[in-house]
Amino acid sequence: MSDHVHTLVKRNEGLQAKVEKMKAKAQKVAHHGVETLEIMTGAAIGGVISGMAKNQEHGARIFHVPASLALGVSALCVGVGTELAGDYGKDVANIGKGFLAEFAADFGHALGSKKRLAGSFFPKKGEKTLASGSPEQMADAILRQMSAQPAG
Repeated sequence: MSDHVHTLVKRNEGLQAKVEKMKAKAQKVAHHGVETLEIMTGAAIGGVISGMAKNQEHGARIFHVPASLALGVSALCVGVGTELAGDYGKDVANIGKGFLAEFAADFGHALGSKKRLAGSFFPKKGEKTLASGSPEQMADAILRQMSAQPAG
């Protein structure tokens, strides 16, 4: 009888260890999920700020610096470099990373537009590109270009 009880106890200990491992993995996944959502929130807020800018040609600016870049660097400094955020330092830093991600995506979009429209990342002097315009201006210009070209 005691061998049977001993086997059951061992089996129970093994199951408890597996459950603890699964809990640890679930906590890790949840932690990464929350960090991802914080970064996405920063990027989304940066996109909203950019979209609401009165001057779409230059975008939202804080002291002549793109708003997403300024807010991202500021949030990283507050979240990581100071104790102002307290226990929420990592959360603030993640939101800052999101702002920087939005800035990088916007910058990359502008470079890609220049390459597509001018055939080069560095257009010749005096050659007009649409990368500095608003998305609406760019779309209008592209439609004008397409309608001016003969179908073929």
